Amino acid sequence: MKLLPVWIATLLFHYNPAHAGQEKYWIFFRDKGGTASGGLIPGVSAVHPTNPSAPDVGVRALSRRSKMFSSDSLIQPEDFPLHEPYLRILRGLRVSMVASSRWLNAVSAIIPHDAFTAVEALPFVASVSPVRKAPRRTLPGAGLPASAGDGANALSATGPRTPRDIAALDYGPSFAQADAVRVPDTHGLGITGRNVIVGLLDSGFRWRAHRSLASMRVLAEYDFISGDDDTADGPGDPAGGDSHGTLVLSVLGGYAQGKLIGPAFGAEFLLAKTEDVSTETQVEEDYWAAGIEWLEANGADVINSSVGYDTWDNGSGYSWGNGDFDGQTSIVAKAAQRAARLGVVLCVSMGNEGNGDGVTGTMLTPADVDTAISVGAATVGGFLSTSSSTGPTSDGRVKPDVIAPGVGVYTASTGGFDSYSYQSGTSVAAPIAAGVAALLLSARPELTPTRVRDVLRASADTARVQNFTSFPNNFTGWGYLDALAALALVGPVLSNVPSVAEETDGALISVGVLSGAGVKPDSVLLRYWNDDEPAGAAVTVAMNLDSSFLFPGSGRYAAMIPPHPPGTPVALVISAVDSGGSAGVSPAPLFHDRWIYTYGSGTIAEPVTIPAGVRLLQNYPNPFSGETGIVYDLPADGFVRVSVFNVLGQLVATPFEGIATAGDYGSRAPVLFRAWSLPAGVYLCRLSTPSGVAMNKMMLVR
Repeated sequence: MKLLPVWIATLLFHYNPAHAGQEKYWIFFRDKGGTASGGLIPGVSAVHPTNPSAPDVGVRALSRRSKMFSSDSLIQPEDFPLHEPYLRILRGLRVSMVASSRWLNAVSAIIPHDAFTAVEALPFVASVSPVRKAPRRTLPGAGLPASAGDGANALSATGPRTPRDIAALDYGPSFAQADAVRVPDTHGLGITGRNVIVGLLDSGFRWRAHRSLASMRVLAEYDFISGDDDTADGPGDPAGGDSHGTLVLSVLGGYAQGKLIGPAFGAEFLLAKTEDVSTETQVEEDYWAAGIEWLEANGADVINSSVGYDTWDNGSGYSWGNGDFDGQTSIVAKAAQRAARLGVVLCVSMGNEGNGDGVTGTMLTPADVDTAISVGAATVGGFLSTSSSTGPTSDGRVKPDVIAPGVGVYTASTGGFDSYSYQSGTSVAAPIAAGVAALLLSARPELTPTRVRDVLRASADTARVQNFTSFPNNFTGWGYLDALAALALVGPVLSNVPSVAEETDGALISVGVLSGAGVKPDSVLLRYWNDDEPAGAAVTVAMNLDSSFLFPGSGRYAAMIPPHPPGTPVALVISAVDSGGSAGVSPAPLFHDRWIYTYGSGTIAEPVTIPAGVRLLQNYPNPFSGETGIVYDLPADGFVRVSVFNVLGQLVATPFEGIATAGDYGSRAPVLFRAWSLPAGVYLCRLSTPSGVAMNKMMLVR
């Protein structure tokens, strides 16, 4: 598993139990003090993490943003930190800040009653408004009787997943929900969500303690309620707070043969705990807004939110009748819009507020956002759940976009290592859609959020929907989610990773190819060359259709490459064209430019990226309370020393000293710095290499 360096905004404030029961407000600023306020910021060099005034945007996020913007517009004014002098003035007025949003240029905060007028009168304050509060709108229905599972004493989780796992997938009781949206056929093509990063905003995740999640590739997690990097229930947390997020995560990407397999089990994950379940006001927008910014900055391609907002019993919050569900009024709607503009696909639950009349909406926000994929709940047989919220939006747009299995969905439960239950609600329908979106992006990473939404709409199965004959409508949207039809619509798509079978006369390379327009059989070509030589030396061979699948020319293609000396790195690229003139390439260019097959190894892998220079990325977690991981880029093999100094310049630790191989941060395990015996404070991390030196600040808290 590779560690993704995680950028945590330096102005992110955390939950304080002393704030419970106090009113919180959003304080919106007029500007950022003249910094980065005058248009787009040219170039991407400003994102270097050693630059303290630079925005906290990771390399993976910049890659995703490149789908939406030119290279000189990847960093924008919204990415820059809030103006620190403004925050100091607020602190002087005894304002206690809880969370911040760079995108909104605002903080949520507790304002003393006698300071409220003074805060409003500050020349840099644009407005002050209450943080909206809502009743709990996240949990699915009560559910059906739970399965006993194999008990909490199961010996171990499944091992690390590889594309070869798809050869004999056993979905167990989860087959019905997977088959309803044709996920098994998609997995059979070798499309599992590989190379896609999926983020979740929810109530917490007990992923290490469940068989279907323990081998999941979790890149990072963060608890925005407590301000730490553990999203499972901990000391002082309300019991069962992490149950909802755990079951949502399992539906999306769980993997336990014979029990539960989610659509995007091949993806990587970022987990944000943003729901405070300790009080009656259990969903607050400030944590959600901070969480989605964090997920985007860390490279999430798809984000699932099975939480939503409307009105509280006292009438506060948002109201359809007041026009609030127009996709741009609520804080979460504004944040969701911003994420979509940066290339993030957002899938959200419609809510469990019951069917409306098709004229007045019952949805929650941010399901009202136009660019979000809003998901209603249905049975696997196509009947709309009576609890599923419906549209339209306040401004008359059709919602939901699609419906998905949301009644009797098989999920992980927190009752034990191998315990499961059946759950119902739009909370379990949305992650199925998010998993399908991840499948689309793993095959076609260049798709924008609007294009993904439109594809899921256009490919939705209307024949499967019961009791409705006209589409789209405000009950079932454009129809029932269909993963295979969506992939066929953007074809040709190729397996996430080719397969290899070593034989006496060479190595047989095979790949699945699919297009609804029909694949041209003579267009499926394999290019291969010795990776130690220029790509211009490549040999091109035609691949033969071994087995057909569904559409003309679609199926599994194979070609033989001749024997090479064992250990030879062979570069591979596969391409295909369909009858509509569309082309597909494996690997997808946004991910890599070639596959590497080390002859004799029997496996195919992505190439290691060799960076242009030395780079020390921000440690994760940061701030940290005991230990943290340090990652870096290295342009050439050589001696490396990682040293840590206190603010007086005194050496306090040397976490690593030795020879390291060239590669980017993802090619090696992080250097672990343990600081249990050190006092809290700022420390300096120094990376010394023959190619250069880099330094970073780290914050140790107690």
